[in-house]
Amino acid sequence: MMKIQINIHNQTKLDVPKEYEKLFQQCAETVFADSEECYEIGLNIVEEEEIQRLNRDYRKVDKVTDVLSFFLNDEDMAEQDGYIYLGDVILCAKQAQRQAKDYGHSLQREMMYLFVHALLHLKGYDHMQEAEKAQMRKEEEKVMKSIGLERI
Repeated sequence: MMKIQINIHNQTKLDVPKEYEKLFQQCAETVFADSEECYEIGLNIVEEEEIQRLNRDYRKVDKVTDVLSFFLNDEDMAEQDGYIYLGDVILCAKQAQRQAKDYGHSLQREMMYLFVHALLHLKGYDHMQEAEKAQMRKEEEKVMKSIGLERI
């Protein structure tokens, strides 16, 4: 039976409501619903400086971004206590706040969307080609609808 464990590390002053924690869990369970595995995922909510540093160090892009995902492919560390450590999601709270305002929706919706986007990357989705991008967007919308946060 599939189980997901999310380790949330909030490194910002943003108060992350318990409701968000439940929604993060629902997002992950929906994304990985077709899996038999038990996964562990790290979710780090960070400030702009930290995500810019990671973006610069790992992607060679020296600017703030909204979300990054890092798939763990080290077989030696991957499984502990029956859970496969899938990787880490790094989410920038301030960038999510800006985007929520720009798009005219709630911070909750924006953070969940970014988390779903990153989870799909951990699952192997990409958006480099138009066909891949269309499939990824379709999956994102399906998950968002399932948790009641679809676009209106």
